[in-house]
Amino acid sequence: AEVERVLMSKGISSDGVGITKEDAANVTSISTWFKGNTTIQTFDELQYFTGMTTIPKNAFAGCTNLKSCKIPDSVTEIGNDAFASSGIESIVANGVVKINAASFNACSDLTSVDIPNAQYINGLDDKYGAFNNCTSLRYVNMPNARTIDSTSFTRCPIENDQILLHLETLGKDVFNYAQFSKLVAPKLKTIGNTSFSKCDNLEVMLLRDIESIAGYSNYETFRDCTKL
Repeated sequence: AEVERVLMSKGISSDGVGITKEDAANVTSISTWFKGNTTIQTFDELQYFTGMTTIPKNAFAGCTNLKSCKIPDSVTEIGNDAFASSGIESIVANGVVKINAASFNACSDLTSVDIPNAQYINGLDDKYGAFNNCTSLRYVNMPNARTIDSTSFTRCPIENDQILLHLETLGKDVFNYAQFSKLVAPKLKTIGNTSFSKCDNLEVMLLRDIESIAGYSNYETFRDCTKL
């Protein structure tokens, strides 16, 4: 009801009565229509907004009661702070290639992220990574990631092993506090400082093309990795 109310107020309805799937498909941007809306709880209807290629900056920021949102496969990019500090619990984004800084920053209820085609997961000036401080995030699937910027998963207790066959660059503080036991990244060339600090379940790393490990000389990169 809340989704329909907002969309009706923006003149999306073709008949003035309700929102059809055709109406939804004709929308190319939802701008910040829902930013800070604490009434909205689900937006599974977003899957019908197939004219959208981007979830805009701040689109659902501060939507603290938003638990579910189905992203259409037409979306290839998620903007800065798009879901920041929202109540979102899981994300499936099959078409997304790029996730920008702070897109899901401080989403404390987020437990699962499935982004099978994401290649670029961005941060901003060594802070405000895409999933920074998602303290309940335990499952992440991103097999096609090529670049993961600084703090992208800082303080995320990710448990599933990471098989990242295309990963080339890993920024600062990316996986600190992660709980997975194995990382496979044969194309990884650079690792930022403290990227794996306090990964106390990490036991195996399979790397082949490493050229640079920041902080390696003073053990900062793998600080408190007691099983490695």
